[in-house]
Amino acid sequence: MSALNLKSVKRDFSQLNFRPDVCHPSLINELKNILEATGLQQEYDTAISNINSHSLINIIQSVCKICYSDTCNKEMVINFLKFLAKIYTEHCIDDAVKNTVTKCLKSCPVIWKSELSIAISCQFISKMENKQNLSETEYFLKTLNECCEKFPDFILNCIDQVMIFFELNLRQSYEILVCESCPTQKISAIRCIHESFRFFLTAYKKNVLPETMYLNACFMDLLDSDHLPMETLFNCCLSIVYSQIKNMSSLECWKMCLDKLSTRSDLIKLGFCVAILNTFTGEELRMIEPGSDKSICINLYNIIMEVSNSNLNDSSIIISSSRVLVIFLKRVCTKSEVNLEKDQIERLITFLWLRLDHFIDGVRHSTRDAMINIIKMKDEHILDYVLHRLSTCDKNSKAFFVVLSIISDKVDSRSIIKYLPSICETLIDLMTSNNSAVTVFINLMLNHYTITESKLWFEYWLHPLFKKTDKLDIKYFEQIITKAVELTPNVSKYIYDLSNKNELPLKIHLICFNIEKKNYLSNNKDRNWMSQTNIETLKKALHNNDENIRFIAVNLILECQKKTQPFTDKELELMKYFIIYNINNEKASVRQTNLSFVKKTLIRMNESQFSVTVKNDSSLNSKLLKYYTEFQNWFSKFCFQNLFPDANFVRRNFSLESLRLIQTYFLPTGIIGLNESNNFSAILNCIWDTYEQNKILAKDILTHNNQELIKLDNIIIEDMLKTSKILASSTSPPDSITAGYLLEVVIFLKQNTNYEECAYSIILDLLDDLKKEVELAEENLTLASAKGPMYGLIHTIRHLLNTLNWLNHCLKDSWATFIENLSTTCLKCQKLVSIVVNDSSPEGIIPMDDLYQNDCQVTSQMVLLCCWRTTKESSLLLADIVSIIETQDSDFSNTLITQICSCLTLLLSETKHRGAFEQIYVAYLKVCSIMWKSPTLHKIPLKYLENVLTEIQTGLDESFCVTRRSAGMPFIIQALICTNHDKRKNVNYTMETLLGICEK
Repeated sequence: MSALNLKSVKRDFSQLNFRPDVCHPSLINELKNILEATGLQQEYDTAISNINSHSLINIIQSVCKICYSDTCNKEMVINFLKFLAKIYTEHCIDDAVKNTVTKCLKSCPVIWKSELSIAISCQFISKMENKQNLSETEYFLKTLNECCEKFPDFILNCIDQVMIFFELNLRQSYEILVCESCPTQKISAIRCIHESFRFFLTAYKKNVLPETMYLNACFMDLLDSDHLPMETLFNCCLSIVYSQIKNMSSLECWKMCLDKLSTRSDLIKLGFCVAILNTFTGEELRMIEPGSDKSICINLYNIIMEVSNSNLNDSSIIISSSRVLVIFLKRVCTKSEVNLEKDQIERLITFLWLRLDHFIDGVRHSTRDAMINIIKMKDEHILDYVLHRLSTCDKNSKAFFVVLSIISDKVDSRSIIKYLPSICETLIDLMTSNNSAVTVFINLMLNHYTITESKLWFEYWLHPLFKKTDKLDIKYFEQIITKAVELTPNVSKYIYDLSNKNELPLKIHLICFNIEKKNYLSNNKDRNWMSQTNIETLKKALHNNDENIRFIAVNLILECQKKTQPFTDKELELMKYFIIYNINNEKASVRQTNLSFVKKTLIRMNESQFSVTVKNDSSLNSKLLKYYTEFQNWFSKFCFQNLFPDANFVRRNFSLESLRLIQTYFLPTGIIGLNESNNFSAILNCIWDTYEQNKILAKDILTHNNQELIKLDNIIIEDMLKTSKILASSTSPPDSITAGYLLEVVIFLKQNTNYEECAYSIILDLLDDLKKEVELAEENLTLASAKGPMYGLIHTIRHLLNTLNWLNHCLKDSWATFIENLSTTCLKCQKLVSIVVNDSSPEGIIPMDDLYQNDCQVTSQMVLLCCWRTTKESSLLLADIVSIIETQDSDFSNTLITQICSCLTLLLSETKHRGAFEQIYVAYLKVCSIMWKSPTLHKIPLKYLENVLTEIQTGLDESFCVTRRSAGMPFIIQALICTNHDKRKNVNYTMETLLGICEK
């Protein structure tokens, strides 16, 4: 198995994980007995019947407090310790339970430590004597390893039995690997072997292993298997060295390893190298091998390099050798005495340099760590060689930047500039493609300042930066210049010299202003940081063609340490300037950003005014109030002026959004002048806007509660009501949307009536009008398409119903009767228009002679529009009715919901018009979701699913749609499956049925 596969073994075969059973009957009985003995049975009686990790943790913590007290008898404590031992070794369902049990074991009083040790040892012995499958064995080995790490004394009591079990498990797992076993068995065996070696290494470190062991032959057999992942193989090699080093000297152990390496694979050679590096001390690594003039360290180097260079196409060897090199360099090259020759170091650096550009991320990361260890040596020859390589390699390679980033804060910048004279320009170019280049640039710049004259330093590092402003992100300029100004105030002087020569672009001016602002505010209490030059420059930026420059300028005005910081009059004047020149931006993302700036301004104005009021500073308060009120008056008036009839969408939307923000954040005054007739009319006219987004904003402004009451004559309100009803019956679909929002305003303006009562009265009138249109459609559908299209009234009724809060509203008898009448009417509408939407050519279903009625010419498109929109609106309204019924504890029978669901199912199966069945699907999805959750109706969707699949299988139902895509039929199945919380069962059943049909 390759080194790449261990993670996937654990991830892809997670189903092999052993899952502890916390609800085992014997465990529950023990827990009941303990609770009865401790007097906690009544408190946790309900928790026992439905035990989970949370309740188990609470029970263990409560019992632990009682049992570890001085008043508890011995029998009770022993029973509890046995219970803890069983939980710890077999039933820890998650880390939370395991951590809780571990804390209880650690806090066990000294007088009970021996009893606890015996309980856990007995539990381990019992588990080892019983037969276990591989998943259980893996879980048991993990538990053994954790126990050995935290409670090594508990393992000592049964170490002989554990070592017998350990060897037996390794032998059995090895047999599975070498035999013709199934893949899952081999995976389980690999996982058991891995956990076995982890336990062995932990036991060795905790010094609990017996003096004599005969495991070497078993370990060597496992090395011959080619199925072990890299980590497991390395642990095996380390276990061999640990087991041998106890009985022989370091040189003997090294000779033994060399003898075994001669016939082994390259991966095993690397494994033994890691084992030696992790086992031998620094002095032992420098020992000279007898009969040779080379140290162990040199021999290891030769082995690693030989393996690395001979396997350039094997990804597992490449990854392994990269990791081994990191360990080798960490152990050897950081010592005061390095045994590697200069030419060996150079060859190693050259080798690592190539790997820094490798396509595997893990290889590059390991190689970077190895290079860091080399640089840490601080050997002049090595640093010169690295810098020479830097000067000759490709500046766009990954190796160049990685090495440069390593040495930037470890080597004198003069040395780097000596080999790379144009390093400043190189890093500036790299900033466009590498985010870390700015960090390297700053490190070198700061380092160079301490060893050179300031003017030369400025010319070398900052002057080239200003020449390439068009290529770089503005945030990099700000980072670099901020660091430079912190280093020396003379930077500002140099920048202004360049500014006077007109050599700086506008964005650099803004950055300089920002730094100047921060420095000024940190040293002065007043906020007057703006000079006339600053103001003129900011004005240029605020209407610049580049949106990024505009954003920088606004952020410069708005940026502050806390939102209670008052604005100055100059800052507000600049915000006016910004709003005037940016109200009509066509780009949606820029428009949203501009609105966020307006929001930030208003919030800060409100918060700062409140803060000043609380501080009781009358002079500042009066001054602030003056120009805040002036700004508020100007902004409200400006927004109303931009709602003129011919204004485009962008201008209207920005004005309405701004008014909504004033209303929301500038309390308590809100919008100034809303009650004026001209301003009210301007907002009201926006409800007729062609964009629904603007309709919603206008409605929200007019129906906002926290504002001055809008006073209108009843005649005007009644006129608005009549207009709404006319719009609701219009043949133009957008008119019904306008009618819905206009009626919301009318209900709000009727201040002497309850909203719910007023809405009910209007909806009743609309239902009466709808019934009249239904009667006309029953007589003549063609004429109804022109004079009573139904869908507008249905949409308006649905709109008003959705404005009511049904969760906090109990259905009265009047509302219940209305809901039933409305449902009946909608079902009738569906039936009336189904003849058109179910036809394969709906536009040709009405004879040409019928298109001229009472001197009213009706086109076939008008009939189709009426029918599919009526289908859409009535379906959505029926779904809303079901959701209303679901929120109420009313006496509604389930018959109505079932009838609605049956109607929608039939519509989806027969409707051929795409616009109709896609909207029916939305309604059907909502109804199915409610029915699946219902305690009385949850079986009905499953019955529908079975019926639909049966009808597909038999083909007996001729009404089912037979278009190329089967029209709404896939939507029926999709809705019935997706709305169920337990999708797996239904998906399996559906797929089996559909695949069975395909096979036939």
